[in-house]
Amino acid sequence: MDFFGIKAKRQLAAIQEVVAQSARGIHKRIDENRELLETLQRDFPHLLSSYWWIEGWVESQDQFLTDLALATGVVRGLSNQNFPRPWPGRLSERAKRGEK
Repeated sequence: MDFFGIKAKRQLAAIQEVVAQSARGIHKRIDENRELLETLQRDFPHLLSSYWWIEGWVESQDQFLTDLALATGVVRGLSNQNFPRPWPGRLSERAKRGEK
């Protein structure tokens, strides 16, 4: 018998711990995902122009990780306000302006 949701609370705590700490935490994962896109933009712009959907893949990964961080309540440390780095993508910027 699960009194007062003890099992659910333990599971949530375990998930929060993974999100906060595994592989240096979700905010590190978000930052590295964004760094990957910056690297592709800088060093392989021809790849992104030929295979434009790659940015969409990186963007959907970024959105998933960001949503997961918010849903689990895991907050980033306040030691560096520029971490994770801002989203560097172009797809979202065009969508905001109504372009295709």
